[in-house]
Amino acid sequence: MRNLVLDPDCIENNRVVVDGELYHYLKDVRRVREGSRIDALIGRRHYSLVVTSIITGRIVFGIETSRDTHSRYVSITVYQGLLKSKKMDLVISKLAEIGVGDFFPLKMERTIPQIKLESEKISRWRRLVREAAKVSGYEDVMNVHDPATLVDAVGSVERAGGGTVLLFNARGSGEHLMRFLQKLSVEGKPSFHLFFGPEGGFTDEEIDTVSGRGGALITMGEYTMRAETASIIGAGFIRIFYSGRQ
Repeated sequence: MRNLVLDPDCIENNRVVVDGELYHYLKDVRRVREGSRIDALIGRRHYSLVVTSIITGRIVFGIETSRDTHSRYVSITVYQGLLKSKKMDLVISKLAEIGVGDFFPLKMERTIPQIKLESEKISRWRRLVREAAKVSGYEDVMNVHDPATLVDAVGSVERAGGGTVLLFNARGSGEHLMRFLQKLSVEGKPSFHLFFGPEGGFTDEEIDTVSGRGGALITMGEYTMRAETASIIGAGFIRIFYSGRQ
C-alpha cells in the first residue's frame, strides 16, 4: 500500500483519528503500533503520520509533515455511458489506478438497462477509488462526479476552459488514437476529455452533440472492444503515451 486515503473530518485538533473498519484494518492487517508511520492522503494534501496512541476502537496519529499533493503529468477526464454494475465497478477501479483525474457517469439513450443510481451505489464507487489509490501511488485521487446527461457533460468541458475532446467511436470511423496523439501539438500540461459509450454505443445524435462542440472521432483499431475494455485501454494508452515525455 502506497497511501492511506482518509476523509477530511478525521483531523481533530491537529491530530488524525481513525475508527470503524479502518481501525480494524490498521490494527489487525497492517499491525500498526505506537511509533508506526504511514503516508496518508487527506483532501488535496499528503500527510506523514506517526501513531501516538491506540485505544479500543480508535487510533490517534500525530502529524509530522504535510504538503500539497503532486499533480499528474497529464490531465484525463473520462465520461462513461452507464454500464451494468459489475462492469462499472471494474472501469472505475482501473481508471483510478491508471491516473484518471475525474470520472463522470453518463445517462445515455442506449444505456441497457436504464440503470437506477442510488446514493449507495455512488458511495461504493468512491470507496473503490480510495482502495485503488492505496496501491497506485497517485496522490491526486480520482474524483467520481454525480451522474450527468451528455449535454451537461459537454457543457462542463466548455466550462473547464480547454483541453482535447475525444469521442471513442466503436463503429470504426475516425482517426486512430496513435496517429492523433503523434500529430497533436500541446503546450504545457496535456488535458484530455474522453467520451465512451454504454454497451449499446452512441446514437448519431450523441455523436453529433460531442463532435459539434469540437470533439474528434477516435478509433483504436478495426476490432470492436467491449465498452468496459475501451475506456480502460483508451485512457491507459494516453497515460502511457505521455509518461515517456516527462
